[in-house]
Amino acid sequence: MLLNLARYWFLSAATLIAVAAPCAAEPHALDQFLAAIPTSADDFSPDQTAKLTKLAPAADTWFADAAAVPEDAVASARLVVAERLIGAVQNLEATRQRTLGLRVKFAAQPHGPPRRERLASYVGTLNVLLDVIARANYTSLSAIDAIGYNLTEDPRLLAKLTEHLAAADCRIGAVAIAPLLLDSDPSDAAKPLLSAEGQLAVLRSIAATKPAAALGVLAEYIHTPDLPPHLALLAIETIRRIGLPQDPLPDVDPTLPKPEVTAGELHALLASIDVGRLEPKHVALQRDLLAWLERRRKQGVVADESLLLDGQEIRPGDWMLMRNPSPYNRFSDLSPGLFTHVGVVAATTGKDGMRRIVVVDLPERGTQLPATPVDTFVERTLNYAFLRHDNPAVARRMAEVAASIIGNPSQFDLNFRIDRVDKLRGQPLAGKKITTYCAGLLWLCGQETGRPREEFFPIPEQAAGGNTLANLAKLGISIGDDFVSPTGPLFAPQMSVAVWRAPMYSPASEIEQAVFDHFALGLRERELSPSLDQYQTLRLKLAEAAKTNDLLAKALAKANNVSEEMDLVSAAKAAAVVETLDEAAFGASAAFGQAFDAITLEDDDRGKVDPAQRAGIDRARKTHADLNRRWLDYRLSGRELRQALVRHYIDHGRRQLDERFFSGPKQ
Repeated sequence: MLLNLARYWFLSAATLIAVAAPCAAEPHALDQFLAAIPTSADDFSPDQTAKLTKLAPAADTWFADAAAVPEDAVASARLVVAERLIGAVQNLEATRQRTLGLRVKFAAQPHGPPRRERLASYVGTLNVLLDVIARANYTSLSAIDAIGYNLTEDPRLLAKLTEHLAAADCRIGAVAIAPLLLDSDPSDAAKPLLSAEGQLAVLRSIAATKPAAALGVLAEYIHTPDLPPHLALLAIETIRRIGLPQDPLPDVDPTLPKPEVTAGELHALLASIDVGRLEPKHVALQRDLLAWLERRRKQGVVADESLLLDGQEIRPGDWMLMRNPSPYNRFSDLSPGLFTHVGVVAATTGKDGMRRIVVVDLPERGTQLPATPVDTFVERTLNYAFLRHDNPAVARRMAEVAASIIGNPSQFDLNFRIDRVDKLRGQPLAGKKITTYCAGLLWLCGQETGRPREEFFPIPEQAAGGNTLANLAKLGISIGDDFVSPTGPLFAPQMSVAVWRAPMYSPASEIEQAVFDHFALGLRERELSPSLDQYQTLRLKLAEAAKTNDLLAKALAKANNVSEEMDLVSAAKAAAVVETLDEAAFGASAAFGQAFDAITLEDDDRGKVDPAQRAGIDRARKTHADLNRRWLDYRLSGRELRQALVRHYIDHGRRQLDERFFSGPKQ
């Protein structure tokens, strides 16, 4: 473990100089990056976005250098590093907020190529900015985690760090130091690492910033043996401020993640606290919390109460926009789009009589519209936003529509058309089959408000250019003229951003998205010539035979968890592509994780793995012999190793796609 820490903090001479002199007169790389982001909607352009893209790696490197701390640094110097990171994250967040504010300016601009060019540049700029923020959060989380642990030796400085985190509303920093609540004293495992005062300081920083990512720590912390009653009480109050997860719906998918803590669990723990051990002010808080938890465990989220997520309100009628690695965000001419999937927030009362705030969405697979508690649904994505219409009556009507279609039969439309949604306008929707794609679900709810489509999707979108449409047609997929994307609502002036989660970088997600992007760009620039494996060929033949055989069609639809009315031939072609894409993207990201773990595994820990795992470790080290040798010789930092492996597996996934889809020459 100590050897790995030494590698993590491995510093070059240049890095040490940068840490020692952070206040050079010339603008540093992060300042240059931020200065390249326009403050007016009229100033976005392809050249500006290209310049920003070139500056982004240097901004990422600035964070890595700013986070580096010599092993022998004194505690006060470590605090300075943490404060520098917190300030830089604040600057990035302020820039994000300012840039998001420009999203509503484009709808009023004249239609035509100039607006289209500025819009594409704006979307490109946001993509680059969000990626730099995600990487900054990734770097800062690890650095502040290590700094916070070192500052436990000086409670005064740790208190300063917690105060700074609270004042700066730095959620990522609060998440980083939250595990200190669970750590034990190295000299006495039965004794907590932090004093009661230190634990209180950490709790206050979490309560001030309200990060949902700290709920797991708090859920464990409240069960700490001999935890002082007032700290348990304040931890439960902090959970309330962040947002208490809802109980799972009855008879739900058992594979869905379980809530980290429930109202019933908190109520039982709180009721066991002896009032005689509490100060008067804490007695009143205990009474208030018990009454709230009693309602929550019996009734759920009652009508006059909001659901909190990261301390922010989620309301019925909100639109959830999310992004996961996918090629779909490049199918629009506003490419790459910021989001890949959507849902509508609704309120529903389950068979247990409890009211829950849920997300209703239209998945690609499945034959019914599901409803999932919001706090469970967000676990599926690292990046998401909630938009809210500025008219409460409009939002309320959309929530009613979403609630009315929960459990309805559904079919994902591979032609990405919403005209079938138009035909449902004004009809009772209970039990009606909903055939559309994900963004069409938004319009299904929006059209029932009587408002024009332009109020929700103000910017007309088209399919991406080049060979995209011709290549998609080979898969039985088309994009209609009335196409709207999950990113489209972002430009609606009537929709405010209620919640936008600060993104977090993931090496696996970077690899997957790069592979998916390669496919989408290939659709535009090359000729698709997919090669099917034996199983996929057989499935396609069965789908073709099912055209004249109803029993076979039903069996095939059931086996693949799609609607019987779907074009099974198109579905089989699309499924073959999706399977191959997933194999390349997710296979590459999994191989990255295995290789990184194999190279960084300490030899002392090698004996703890089974023979098959040892063989995998040996293969990975052999495949990456040069990286492994440089790691052992202390000539490679953890960041450099990660970057090299990410590049390797992105290239690997791209080559796989070229072999399976784009064997012809690039046009």
